[in-house]
Amino acid sequence: MQKSANILLPVAKVLKSFGTDGGVILRYNDQAPDGFSLKEPVFIYFDGLPVPFFFSHLQERGNDQLFVKFETIDTLKCAEEIVGELVYINRKKGKKAQTQEETDGDIPDIIGFTIFEKDNSLVGSISAIYPYPDNLCIGVMLANGRESEVLIPLNEDFIIDVDIENEKIVLDLPKGILEL
Repeated sequence: MQKSANILLPVAKVLKSFGTDGGVILRYNDQAPDGFSLKEPVFIYFDGLPVPFFFSHLQERGNDQLFVKFETIDTLKCAEEIVGELVYINRKKGKKAQTQEETDGDIPDIIGFTIFEKDNSLVGSISAIYPYPDNLCIGVMLANGRESEVLIPLNEDFIIDVDIENEKIVLDLPKGILEL
């Protein structure tokens, strides 16, 4: 059975409401994508669950702030309810490498998971997670004795199976990727 986890990366915080029609000011951090998209949802946690929100409007304000309107937030009262909340994006939108402590549990602890090729040959074990822009990568220490880390994109097209219980991930890797 194939399992998949929705991995979310915190990228902004709702600073304050703005106006009476549900607008808010977001401050984004250095993990934020190069540009938010009107087509991609962001997530805010309510009662421990991520709730998707789509932008109806967004506008840059300075170096690290955005004025945004969400499609479903159209009153000052609704905007006030999300002030102080963190805003998350899907994992593939991250910007720089993080340690597990910096993620505060948003990226599951897959460090140490064993990586196998689709033919069940051992590749190595995950030593780090690198959420680069539009390309989540894992650092893998190869089982062949090389003492250097190889970066592998954790593209969903490459993932064949994730066995969380046995800490095993099976990938269909493109030819030559382990020699880079």
